[in-house]
Amino acid sequence: MATRTETLLMLRGLCGDLFRKPGMVRDVVSADVGRFSIRPHRHHDELQLDLLNGCVGSAIVDGESLDVDGVTLLTHYPGRRHGYDLQGGRRWHLKLAMRQLSPVVRTRVWATQHASTAKKSPVVLLASGIAQLPKTADERSPRLLAMIAELLSLWPVRDVSAIDASTVDDTRDLAAAVRLIQTTSGKPPSLDALAATAHLSRRHFVRRFREHFNCAPGDFINADRLAKAKALLAGGGATASETGTAVGFANASAFSRWFTRHVGQTPDRFRRDPHVA
Repeated sequence: MATRTETLLMLRGLCGDLFRKPGMVRDVVSADVGRFSIRPHRHHDELQLDLLNGCVGSAIVDGESLDVDGVTLLTHYPGRRHGYDLQGGRRWHLKLAMRQLSPVVRTRVWATQHASTAKKSPVVLLASGIAQLPKTADERSPRLLAMIAELLSLWPVRDVSAIDASTVDDTRDLAAAVRLIQTTSGKPPSLDALAATAHLSRRHFVRRFREHFNCAPGDFINADRLAKAKALLAGGGATASETGTAVGFANASAFSRWFTRHVGQTPDRFRRDPHVA
């Protein structure tokens, strides 16, 4: 088993990869189960995480049959047999492109099964967070990626001492700061405002943000700002000037220079044909 430091570094690296390579999120599904039965099978290049809430039945994990009841978290590593015979409740699952030699797979950092029926257990609290995720991953927005990164950070590891309570609390506070970034129109919130939202000093906030998301707050703000600008332009309802104002630029020329530098074409050209970018 990896040490506490190695575990945290692996998880932070994985969270950072989400923002650098959004395409690694292959599938996010949230659905009522009813009756759900899938024969045992394998994914050779995918890591799958399942959260079963209120489901009753059995699941195959690593070729072994396990009873399912209450709130159950399952981790299916690449190349491992898994299947289901469930009814009732709700199932959420995430598939990430992941090779068998990836650090989190080699060390099997997460437990293959973690279950709880206690109302205030970390597993049940995790279930409530997952309920807020979009139902599909058709649009891998910074907001979706940030929420997935938070859940990956909270997913129970094999050695529960690897992530202490203060780390979990910091992660939830950071999530509040991320939500502030994503819901603010116009000029993005200042670093001081984000730190205050996270109940951290400015210096501590920057350090914790880098540790959890493997990027600086400014980089995340920039990515979120760019995603908002692209969405406005691609929709065709806003001009380049209006889009610049909406994402907090004082004038159209400053927005145009910034957008062109990051996208490789002007806002007007992107607006005419967003599929070229």
